[in-house]
Amino acid sequence: MLSYSLAAVVAASSLGGLLLPEIYAKETPSWAAQAQGQDFVDLLFVTPLLIFSAFLAQKGKKFFLFLQGGILINLVYAYLQYGFFLHFNHFYFLYCAGLGLSVYALVLYGMEFQKARVEAWFNLKKSIKLPALYFLATTLAFYFLWLSEDIPGVISGIAPKTITEAGLITNPVHILDLSIVLPAMVIASLQLLRKKPSGYLFFPIMMSFSIVMSVAIGGMMVAMHLKGVNEDLTAAYVFGVFVILNSTVLGIFLRGMK
Repeated sequence: MLSYSLAAVVAASSLGGLLLPEIYAKETPSWAAQAQGQDFVDLLFVTPLLIFSAFLAQKGKKFFLFLQGGILINLVYAYLQYGFFLHFNHFYFLYCAGLGLSVYALVLYGMEFQKARVEAWFNLKKSIKLPALYFLATTLAFYFLWLSEDIPGVISGIAPKTITEAGLITNPVHILDLSIVLPAMVIASLQLLRKKPSGYLFFPIMMSFSIVMSVAIGGMMVAMHLKGVNEDLTAAYVFGVFVILNSTVLGIFLRGMK
C-alpha cells in the first residue's frame, strides 16, 4: 500500500512540475530543465513501473521484488534532490510525502528480506562472472568520471561548471553517488563475484536502480536539449546504450533463477 500511495504522489508532483510554470520558476534554466526531464520520466515510466512491480511482487513474482527495490531506491534518490535542492514552492508537502513514503517503503521492503534465502532462488552452479565484472567496471568508470570533475575543483577551490550552471551550492548527484550509490554497487558486484547471499540480493536491486536512473538521466538530457540549455545529445545516447546493456546483463543474470 505504501508503494501505491507513493505512485500517486509521484504522479501528482510530476504532472504538476510539467504543467505549472511557477513550480520551477526560481530555478536556473539548466536545473529547471533537468527537473522537468525527471518529471517526464517519473510520470510516464517510473509511476506505471512502480504500480506494476508492486502488484506482481505481491503475487509472488520474484523478479519484480528486485525491480521494486530498485525503483524505491531511485525515488529516495530523486526526492532527496526535490526536497533539498529546489527552491521552496507549492509542492513542498508533496516532496515531503514522496521522500517519507519512499524511505518507509524501502525500510519495510528490507525487513521482508531479513529471513529470505534469496540465493536459494538461483542455480548457484551458473557462472555470474560476466554480470558481476560488468557492473563493477561500469561503477568504477562513474567513479573516475565524477572524481575527474570534483578533484580539480577541490584543489583549485573553484566549483565545477555543472554546479554553477545549475545555480547550486554543491552537486547533490555526486554527493549521493560517491557516498552511497557507487559504494553499494561495488559491494553488490564483489559479493556476487564471491557468490555470497547478499550478492544475489543486492546485485539485481542495484542493477534495476541503475536502469531506472539511466532512463531518468537520458530524459534530463533530452529536456535540456529541448529547452535550449544543451545542444549536444551525446550524453542522452550514451545513457540509452547503458539502459540496453544493463537490461541485457540483468537478463543474463536472471536466467540463473530457478
